[in-house]
Amino acid sequence: MNVKSFWRTITWTIIIIVLCSLPGSQFPKGNFLNIPHLDKWVHGSLYFIWGFLCLYEFCIVQGRQNTHLLKTFFIGMLLGGLVELYQHILIPNRMGDVWDFLANDVGLILSIITFYYYTKKRDNE
Repeated sequence: MNVKSFWRTITWTIIIIVLCSLPGSQFPKGNFLNIPHLDKWVHGSLYFIWGFLCLYEFCIVQGRQNTHLLKTFFIGMLLGGLVELYQHILIPNRMGDVWDFLANDVGLILSIITFYYYTKKRDNE
């Protein structure tokens, strides 16, 4: 498997790590958009995109296989867990959060379901 084939997923992974590496003082205080649980929506969205990109690139490299669904979920879960741990230990004014981790997983699951049905529908046309 060629790492260059996963440039989209790698780029998005870097974006996630950079955003999650910003100190807590870099973020506005309070919910400036007045959206309940905005940070959870952001986490879910970041990992939804990551999961979709990862599945897309797995399919380009190896063809569509159901094993890619599980691989993507477990790699994404590992990434999300390590980022939360990294935030908790190394980033000032940031704390790892179990709810953020769960929001990441929800985003992953939704991306897997979306990708599965999108490709299944496309294959049937």
